[in-house]
Amino acid sequence: MRNRIQRIAGRLLMLAALCLLGGLMSASLVRLAPGYGVDERELDPRLSQASVEAIRNSHRHGSSLLSYYGQYLAGILHGDLGSSEWLHRPISSLIKERFPVTAKSVTLGVCLAWGLALGISLGSVYRRRLFLDIAGTLASGVLIALPAAVVAIFSVYFRAPAFL
Repeated sequence: MRNRIQRIAGRLLMLAALCLLGGLMSASLVRLAPGYGVDERELDPRLSQASVEAIRNSHRHGSSLLSYYGQYLAGILHGDLGSSEWLHRPISSLIKERFPVTAKSVTLGVCLAWGLALGISLGSVYRRRLFLDIAGTLASGVLIALPAAVVAIFSVYFRAPAFL
């Protein structure tokens, strides 16, 4: 029993380390991407050089990637997820505001997907036909390869209900 608890604890520590490393790598990709930290207001020809510098200074973060990531993690531990630059509101309040709608949409989508998958798979098992097997394989391949943006466009085009 003690050996099992040690294995579980080791796996949980490995999971935490992988999450932190993945977060650091993601932050690195974002921070080192071209255009990071550039504000579109800097391109306004009506602004003076002093105004452009003030905009740039307002967006300056820690010089080191590790210090930036450390400050971000410290903020998360204290419940500070940052502020939306577009809406000028705290991100935690935006998450609280949208969570019920998002949870409802995700729950409905998962239940609908599992229900359809179960129905189609049971139909395929009980009515063994070559056509159903090929059609199911093709449909699953197309749906897996289809980007979410294309699904959204089809939903708008075919006037999917707003609750989906």
